[in-house]
Amino acid sequence: MISKIAKYFWIWIPVAVVFVVMDYQEWDASTYQPLLQSVEVKRAEVEQAEASLLRIEEYRKKKDEKLAEYNALLDEFEKVRKEFPASPALPALLKSLADISERIGLEFSDFRPAGEVPVELLKAAQIDVKIRGSYVQLMSFLDQVSNLERIVNTEFLLLKPGATLENNQFRSIEAELKILTYYGDQSG
Repeated sequence: MISKIAKYFWIWIPVAVVFVVMDYQEWDASTYQPLLQSVEVKRAEVEQAEASLLRIEEYRKKKDEKLAEYNALLDEFEKVRKEFPASPALPALLKSLADISERIGLEFSDFRPAGEVPVELLKAAQIDVKIRGSYVQLMSFLDQVSNLERIVNTEFLLLKPGATLENNQFRSIEAELKILTYYGDQSG
C-alpha cells in the first residue's frame, strides 16, 4: 500500500506545486498590480515634470535673450526718436510743399492741417491737400515731397479727371492727398 501511495505521491507533488505556484502568481499579481500601476503613474508624472522643467529652463534662456534684445531695440529707438523733430513744425512743412508745387507748376485748391493722427511710438500730423495739374506734375510733386529731409508719408491719394489744359492737348488731374509728417514725443 505504501508503494501505491509512493507511486501516486510523485504524481501529486508536481500537481500540487503547479497549484501552489498558480495560486502564488494570482496572489502576487492581484496584490502588486495596484502598486505596479501607481509606480507607472508616478513614473509618467516624473517624466512630465522633467519635461516641464526643461521647457521652463528653455523659456528662461529665451526670456533673457529676448529681454536683452528688447532693451537693445529700446535703446536704439530712443536714439532714433531724439532725431525726430519735437513738434510737427507745420508752417515750415507747408512752406516746403508750397515751394515744391510752385516750382512744378501745380495749382493748390485746398491745403490745410487736419490734426494729429495716432501712430505707434511716435506722433503724426495730417495735412489734407487738393492739387490740380498734369500727371507728370503730380508725380514730380510726390517725388519731391518724398525727398524732403523730414519723414513725410502720403497715406491717401485720390485721382480725378480735371479740365482740359493748353489748347486741348493735356487733361488736368485733380488729386486729393492725405500727407502725414512724423515727430517724436521728447518727454518720454
